[in-house]
Amino acid sequence: MAFIGKERLEYGIDNGTSREVLEDKLSADFRNELLYLRDRDILDIDSVGEKLSITPSEKGVREIESIAEKAMERYDTIQDIDHNFTGVFVNYPSENDWDEKPPLARIERAYAALKSYGEAVSHDLKRPDYNSEEIERYTALDLSEELEILSEIGYLDKENERYRLADDENVRADAEQIHDYIEDNYGGKVFVFEKYFDETDEEFLREKGVKLFEEA
Repeated sequence: MAFIGKERLEYGIDNGTSREVLEDKLSADFRNELLYLRDRDILDIDSVGEKLSITPSEKGVREIESIAEKAMERYDTIQDIDHNFTGVFVNYPSENDWDEKPPLARIERAYAALKSYGEAVSHDLKRPDYNSEEIERYTALDLSEELEILSEIGYLDKENERYRLADDENVRADAEQIHDYIEDNYGGKVFVFEKYFDETDEEFLREKGVKLFEEA
């Protein structure tokens, strides 16, 4: 998204970026990511001859340009973004003028942020609270953006830069299930879970009753 937005902002490109150019510039295969963004109507992907043309959708263009602007403020090159960018949340526009709760582009990072709360719940701590530095020490990941989004959608309550688990049994249950799953399947190593998370993990957590962002 940062690359596509950068091309658009710098060169005014509206006729599409090819997948070949994208993957050549970043030296990576982005098929899954492109399909994910297409399915969520953030990108339009069309066939032009034997190549795929990738453009922001009408409702995705604002998010793509915003992400590009933020990334370009932090990093000098697209390669720097690819190697260092810790991920951003994408708010998908709705007919209700952004009133809907935003889904996440990288839900595994939200799971990772909740793991420490789940451990506290498993020890019967009623409403655990942490700041972003404490979560980073626990997870070995910078999850400050994820904590902010979790507070925006009601999973956490923020006060004086500390994030307290919401006083809700469903939220507590979600956090504990996430903690147990990472312990049982990834040896408790949150950064390993975040790195190798896939659809199997997501499906299993859903089957266990985790309803993150669906019924928050």
